Amino acid sequence: MNDKPLPRPPKVTVACLFIGLTCGFLLLQFISTLSQWGSIELQEQVAEALDGPVGVDLSVDTVLSWLRVLLNVLAAGAAAGIVLAVYAARGHQASRVLLTVTAALLALVFVSVGLLGLLPAAFAIGCAFYLWSPEARTWYAAKNGRVTAAPTPPRPDPFAAPPAGATADSQRTAVTPAGPPAPQQAQQPYPVQPWRGPAATAARRPASVLTAAIVMLSSAGVVAAVAGLNALLYLVSPDEYVRLLQDQPLMADSVRELNTDAETLARWMFIGCSILTVVSLLGALAGGLLLARVKGSRVFALVMCAVTFVVGLAAVPMGWPWAAAAALVVWWITRQDARAWLSSR
Repeated sequence: MNDKPLPRPPKVTVACLFIGLTCGFLLLQFISTLSQWGSIELQEQVAEALDGPVGVDLSVDTVLSWLRVLLNVLAAGAAAGIVLAVYAARGHQASRVLLTVTAALLALVFVSVGLLGLLPAAFAIGCAFYLWSPEARTWYAAKNGRVTAAPTPPRPDPFAAPPAGATADSQRTAVTPAGPPAPQQAQQPYPVQPWRGPAATAARRPASVLTAAIVMLSSAGVVAAVAGLNALLYLVSPDEYVRLLQDQPLMADSVRELNTDAETLARWMFIGCSILTVVSLLGALAGGLLLARVKGSRVFALVMCAVTFVVGLAAVPMGWPWAAAAALVVWWITRQDARAWLSSR
């Protein structure tokens, strides 16, 4: 008789999906950068960095060769992360350990980016904890053969002969007819559970809906705070905002690549941040409506996830963790228990 396969805990699935997708997005970014290696823009950026206040006595070719080796190592690590995510999802214990290390390294990479990297860094740390949650430990132990069922004690045989060392008194006691049996209370063969009905079952919020709502509220809150702050700074003092952009080397490179001036770039950034603020507030509203189980909240959340996924894929590479989060939210709220709970309102 074949044993029924053990169901994978949702936390393990979420952790493997997030880390695997993130490594896949990073691998595509590394490959794209390596395919454009040696461009004039990259050489100019390296030359400006070497001429800065650091004062490193290195040539541009030396730095470019080191960076190329580093990108190749990172690309190999990202590819290894994808393989580890696949094997960890199948219950491989060593892949689980190495995937936890990969999640910690991803968190460090995201934190080094700045404020926008805090949310994906928190997701990476959460995935590391998911891989070592109690249900994950039990599942991995069972998949690797470290959990076995307790042996069932043998039932006593009423027709077995008495042992050789038994006394005559004990034998007589065993065969002496007993008196009338004492009255016993009637026992139910199976415990009877009270019928709760569909209303009591539907009133319990599934964990998938709660997790999806928390992810939507937290991710949308971070984007709304960052984008809203940028839009507010431009409204309060446009000249000061332009000066702040000019002081940032990345923004100066963007101005040169776009062949525009800082004032025009600041104006377009204000428009983009205003749109992102509105969309993020709508995403947070969708998460709140999911918690409140408002009619139509699931459709509204799916629409906001679709918008987030498209915008996240276009914002290379910082938007990719948000696109992965949107895909996970879609998976959570399309599960059977989530659909049943949201439609029972």
